[in-house]
Amino acid sequence: MTPGARVPAQLGHYVVGVAGLYLLVTGGVWRGDDRFSPVDDAALRAAIETQATPFCVCAECRVVLPYEVSVGRCPRCNSKSNCVEVFNFSDRKLALDLATLEPSVDFELRPLRAE
Repeated sequence: MTPGARVPAQLGHYVVGVAGLYLLVTGGVWRGDDRFSPVDDAALRAAIETQATPFCVCAECRVVLPYEVSVGRCPRCNSKSNCVEVFNFSDRKLALDLATLEPSVDFELRPLRAE
C-alpha cells in the first residue's frame, strides 16, 4: 500500500470521530432517543414511583433517565440544576415534588427591603 492511499482512510476516521464527539458533547444522541422522550405529569410520577434506584429525573425535560446515562446532568438539556439523582426514599420524594411543578417556571428575584 502506498503512503498516499492511507490519507483518505485516516481522514475518514477523523471525520467520523469528530462527528461522534460532537453528538455526545451536545446531547444530540439523547435528544433523538425515543427512550428518553418527555412524558406527561401522570406518566412521570408513575415512572418515578416505580423506577429502581439509582436513577435521575430532569424536571425541565420531564424525563426519567437511567443513572448510567445521566450522572447528575441531563443529557437532553445539559442542565445540572434541574436534574435530581434518586438514591433513596427522600430523593424520590423530592423528585415527585419536582414532577408536580410547571416546567420552565421563572421566579422573580426581588431584593430584600431593609427596615
